[in-house]
Amino acid sequence: MNLTTHKKFKGDRLMPWGKGTVVSDAKGYVFLSGNTATVDDYDPSKHQGGAVGDAATQWREILANIKSDLEELGSSLDHLVKVTFYVKGPFPTGGVLSSPNFRLDVLDEFFAEHCPKHCSYNNPPPSEIIGVAALAQPDLVVELVVIAALPAGALASGQAEARASASALRSAGFSSTDSPQPQAELWFGFLKVKPVRSVVCSKSISVPNRKSAASGAT
Repeated sequence: MNLTTHKKFKGDRLMPWGKGTVVSDAKGYVFLSGNTATVDDYDPSKHQGGAVGDAATQWREILANIKSDLEELGSSLDHLVKVTFYVKGPFPTGGVLSSPNFRLDVLDEFFAEHCPKHCSYNNPPPSEIIGVAALAQPDLVVELVVIAALPAGALASGQAEARASASALRSAGFSSTDSPQPQAELWFGFLKVKPVRSVVCSKSISVPNRKSAASGAT
């Protein structure tokens, strides 16, 4: 896979967002849902729970979640294509960048540690910043949505685990079919499909004929 992010300039000044990302030979793309920083017992259906802390804490939590989610689905921060920031006010000067909830410093701090090329002063991915009056819960102040490329040959963690399990079963004398049998479950208004591999036993088992055994008895 080839992924190239083109820098955005104003005159000779580098802008803190990319002009665009060109991707070729990708296996596919990962479209993450909006990421917010909520407490462990957060339950939107019951309006229970809320944000984990202040703006900086929320940014750090969201970025860590995005890193984890991408890796779980077979991609990584290195393959980011685009980022969208939804930032809650206030906006003292009228623009989103004036909001105390927009924390470019935390973003750069995170990327400097985990993916330096994406720092705003290096070669950041293309992005947009949108100011909003409110997010899902009153104390949430930022939400991030990202798109990433999926490299050829990449496996999501669930697929990798399934292959490892199938390999172990084969070693034990079992075989697994290559055709996934999807199971669906409804989760908070969205249909979530889980591929489940069927397992077939390839060992033969001898079972005595009950009638013959009975007729031979005295």
